[in-house]
Amino acid sequence: MPTRPDGIDPDAEWIAQSIEALDFAGVEADHVSLNECRLRGVSLTGARLEQLRLTDVELVDCELSGLIATECSMLRVAMRGCRMTGVVLSDSTLRDVGMTGCKLDDANLRFTNCERVRLEDCSLARADLTGMTMKAGAVVDCDLRAGDVTKAKLTGTRLTGSKIEGLQGAGALRGVVIGTEQVLPLALAIFADHHITIDDDG
Repeated sequence: MPTRPDGIDPDAEWIAQSIEALDFAGVEADHVSLNECRLRGVSLTGARLEQLRLTDVELVDCELSGLIATECSMLRVAMRGCRMTGVVLSDSTLRDVGMTGCKLDDANLRFTNCERVRLEDCSLARADLTGMTMKAGAVVDCDLRAGDVTKAKLTGTRLTGSKIEGLQGAGALRGVVIGTEQVLPLALAIFADHHITIDDDG
């Protein structure tokens, strides 16, 4: 595993590594690449790993809160039980990615390009999804409350079971798939987005 004493080498490439319980909090390294790796209990709190590349990678119970990884590329990545509060993945590309039981409160996913991405039982409260594009995706049983989907393109995305109260920019949710119990919360979010006032007093 190519590292230096205080962290990770820039342009480092890890191949077929199993990495457990290492602390890389606060490290800075661009263009790091992980291929066919498994990370468990690894901490990258507050790290800056811009243009990170993950291919065929599994992350379990990792601490990624405050990680800055703009222009990240994820291909065939599975994440389970990871803490990602405030993570910055803006302008990233995610393909064939699954996240289960992850915490992405206040995450920045602005202008991410997602294809065949599935989020299940994840918290994305107050997450910024402005300009996100998602194809053949699903956000199931997640918490999207007070998130921002302004100018997002999510046609065909399944939002079934997800909490969507207070969602900003809800007018951009054209073509999504929702459940019956989500009709009223979505309608109210769209009314708020278009500044529609309900007043029965005449």
